[in-house]
Amino acid sequence: MAQVLWGFCIAFMFVSCSGGDSGGGGAGTVSQDGNSRRMENSQTPNNRPAGARSNAERANLTVEQKVEAMNDFKASMENRFKTKFKVISTKDFYIAYICSKRSINWLKMYLDEFYRQVYPKYFVKQVEKPWKIVYFANKTQFTAKTGSEAYGYYSPRDRTLYTYCNSGHGTLWHEMMHGFMDSNTDRDIHQWFSEGLASFYEMAFLRGGKVSEGWTNWRMPALKEAIKSGQFTHIKEFMMDEEMKESFGYAEARFLFCYMWMKNIIVPFVKGYFYDLLPKYSGNKLGKETIKLLEGLAGKSIDKINDEYLYYAKRLKRDQKLRRLR
Repeated sequence: MAQVLWGFCIAFMFVSCSGGDSGGGGAGTVSQDGNSRRMENSQTPNNRPAGARSNAERANLTVEQKVEAMNDFKASMENRFKTKFKVISTKDFYIAYICSKRSINWLKMYLDEFYRQVYPKYFVKQVEKPWKIVYFANKTQFTAKTGSEAYGYYSPRDRTLYTYCNSGHGTLWHEMMHGFMDSNTDRDIHQWFSEGLASFYEMAFLRGGKVSEGWTNWRMPALKEAIKSGQFTHIKEFMMDEEMKESFGYAEARFLFCYMWMKNIIVPFVKGYFYDLLPKYSGNKLGKETIKLLEGLAGKSIDKINDEYLYYAKRLKRDQKLRRLR
């Protein structure tokens, strides 16, 4: 599996940034050698996802073993970054941080709820190892220690998300979605798919303890400008490309998942891509079969889907709550 970093910037009510799409964007999918990588749903009696048991349950760790693992993680990060960290664990994450207790309690809540509610919607694999998160004190320290200008990135090599305090839960959820995808396949994923699904959760909220999803966000202006200027890439061509070549690629990819959310086909599309298509196909064949999957779920041709996509993209505004079309 290629050693890669998934990076991300987020704006609107969380933070603002530049790069990627016009008007904002992320470092995207960047490998350590400078190349890009393209990147079940039942409940247990105690309401934990069947494929998402706690790490202690997964590995049958004793309390002593868990403490040892946390201390090893702490020592590893301190040795690497020459910085002192505090460490804490949740049911599914190890966290090294330089934040206030209040910030970490907030982080833990958003982590646990996102994993509990979102992971089992799309993914079936029982994850055997914990995800790790490193939270630096601020953007300045994060950039100085990691060399990244993004607001956060996920590294599959060590299953770790790197970011900093106050980077926003949009950053956290975007990058954790990359972690979820990475834990469910070792195949190359289309970049439009990995970034489209991850960026879909840039703009989502916890409301009454539930994840509220289905919003446009700060990427919409870049998409609208691409359409207006005639630069927009037809969805068929866009889905065939393994890597996005458009400056507005993140915006087009994200709104494709918004479109699927409105059509109420986002979950079967993601599952079909991951568990039916990825194990069998790659390259152009994977692209063609993915288009067929979308056509089948939408009940119309890719040209009709493209037309409908454009219709809504032109009319919807930035930061607008979407509604289901069926």
